[in-house]
Amino acid sequence: TGGTSVDSTATTMQVYSLCNTDPEGLAGINRSRQVFVPFITSSIPSGATITSGTFNYYVTSASDNWGIGALDLVQTSQATHTTLATSDYDAIGASLASDAQPLITSSITTSAYNSMTLNATGRGYVKRSGEASACSATTGITCLGLEEDRDRSNDPLFCDLGALSTSYTMQVTMSTSENTGTSQDPYLSVTYTVSSSAIAQSGIKLGGGGGLKVTSGGLKMF
Repeated sequence: TGGTSVDSTATTMQVYSLCNTDPEGLAGINRSRQVFVPFITSSIPSGATITSGTFNYYVTSASDNWGIGALDLVQTSQATHTTLATSDYDAIGASLASDAQPLITSSITTSAYNSMTLNATGRGYVKRSGEASACSATTGITCLGLEEDRDRSNDPLFCDLGALSTSYTMQVTMSTSENTGTSQDPYLSVTYTVSSSAIAQSGIKLGGGGGLKVTSGGLKMF
């Protein structure tokens, strides 16, 4: 129901679901961690049509001793894209931004980039220049995040199963943009089209000071 810790400057971030039963088998705890990954996408022109996209993340480690853990890509709605607060724990959506739900045990590759293709819902989350953002007062911010599937569906693990002192963890650790260099940064790859009318209004600038512009008679050089 709420977060107890937050870290918005770490060089790695972790998605996990955990369950643990105490030594007497009388009570259990469940914990989860979520990842918030906003992107500045204001360079996409206003009115552009988003035709495809992928969310790409570099995994440093992954483990799942339960065997059913999966990652879900969703939209987030934290108060700002620059910092996090414990109150942002519930600021993460339930609608899938990708139809891919990679299983930790079989579909996640460590020490490598992994990607999730945006579905129609996810493409709709990509904000163009001037478009209001879900996680910031700044326009043109695309607000994405990852959570473990059982966390997203509000179906936590119950791992006592009649045994004492049992514990199961499903976790994926990935690099953030705060990591040294850029070789492991999460990134969003987006393909879009722009209408010919938008090109006609702005033209295309060429080297040497010239350019092309669409007119009723075809292409015009200037």
